[in-house]
Amino acid sequence: MPKIEEEWKPLANWEDSYEVSDYGRVRSVGRTILRPYLTTFRKKVVHPKILTKTLDEDGYYRVCLSRNGKSLMYRIHILVFKPL
Repeated sequence: MPKIEEEWKPLANWEDSYEVSDYGRVRSVGRTILRPYLTTFRKKVVHPKILTKTLDEDGYYRVCLSRNGKSLMYRIHILVFKPL
């Protein structure tokens, strides 16, 4: 019998920001972050969404994860293999 429900797990080292499913989809977690602005901070609300995957030159799908203004590309099959 085919599996209907998608199971989501937090990503290791990205628990507060991203989750990965057993179907190979990656989504951001809804959260509020503080961003520096002049001498204060501004709140930014991040709504949950499925991330867009791209195909790299080796034929693997990857997604871009970002934290503190820095972005890193990860291959999805590695993220599915290593959830929390």
